[in-house]
Amino acid sequence: MKLSAKARYACKAIYELAAAYPSRGITRLAELSQNQDIPLKYLVQILGQLRRAGLVESRRGAAGGYSLMRTPAQISLGEVLTAVEGPLLGETELRSSAEKGTIPGRSAAVERALGRLKEEVHTAAYGISFEEIVQDSVESLTYQI
Repeated sequence: MKLSAKARYACKAIYELAAAYPSRGITRLAELSQNQDIPLKYLVQILGQLRRAGLVESRRGAAGGYSLMRTPAQISLGEVLTAVEGPLLGETELRSSAEKGTIPGRSAAVERALGRLKEEVHTAAYGISFEEIVQDSVESLTYQI
């Protein structure tokens, strides 16, 4: 599964906000961009998509910035990827090829296998929370010291 730069940047942005949760509360846009090495203009677009998906909220003004709308434990990797890329593994593409009326038994087995793959990816992606990702990074830093 190949992830776009947008998907990677979205995950990095949510990770940064999850790492700051709840101690710092709001993270400024410039800080988020710098800490995760995400181009500022691109980050604004990505955060807009994440906001529309109900994952982040923004505050304007001198004390403004971004924060998570839910706890890191309640936000999954799958949600973030879907928010910026759409359905995982092109769910609509799999459905449309299955609906084309191929000869039963021949292509149906392939379609069932692709369906199982889609389900496994979906289960895995939605089973990883950002709380786990932040905890993993804390543990890996502890082991390096």
